[in-house]
Amino acid sequence: MHRKILKLKAAIRAISGGTGASKTYSIMEILVDYAQSNRNKRIDVVSESFPHLEAGTMEDLKNILKDRDYWNDKLWNETKHLYSFETNTHLKFISFDKLGKTHGPRRDILFLNECNFLPWNIADQLITRTREIVFLDWNPSEDFWFYNEILGKVKNLDFMGEGGNYPPLTFLDNEALSKNELDKIESHKHNKNWWRVYGLGLKGEIEGLIYTNWKIIDEIPHEARLERRWLDFGYT
Repeated sequence: MHRKILKLKAAIRAISGGTGASKTYSIMEILVDYAQSNRNKRIDVVSESFPHLEAGTMEDLKNILKDRDYWNDKLWNETKHLYSFETNTHLKFISFDKLGKTHGPRRDILFLNECNFLPWNIADQLITRTREIVFLDWNPSEDFWFYNEILGKVKNLDFMGEGGNYPPLTFLDNEALSKNELDKIESHKHNKNWWRVYGLGLKGEIEGLIYTNWKIIDEIPHEARLERRWLDFGYT
């Protein structure tokens, strides 16, 4: 998994895939390697809320450093949620709930974790104010701003996902999964939309839609027939 993500070289590196694929953990490993190899850099890890950071990427950072016997309590600032590496590169965890908070210092590396939960105006400000590399990761459960604002519009993009220049990541890419974890994931094969998104890493549809398998068209076909008027209407 780690090696596959390292193949991405563009300024924006978008990683989409299923559950258990180790997307987030692998990106955090790459950020740690970067921080230990580059001096005087700033890395921001961003998510929708602090509890999400605390249970996810923040815990990953601690586990990665402790596994390598690199963790140093003196380098961790609990108040600022900041780890300062010996290289004077700082990795900071930030949550944003309004656009104003994004008008801060520029950064060298940005990681938008589960970026589909962040609104586009916030993500856009953060991406624009990043000097080197932007990492994005998400489960492709439905459409969001990446597919409308970045895919097909940004040239310097590597996309690991359906329709991208690299295939989506799945649980089969994660060699660290136990037999029990594999069995739990594969037990969902009967659930078509769940399996498509979380098993195969492909873009799904919002559950509960009245109409599925639809697409936007430029104009109404001449053979279409008006079914109903006013608030409840449709074409066939």
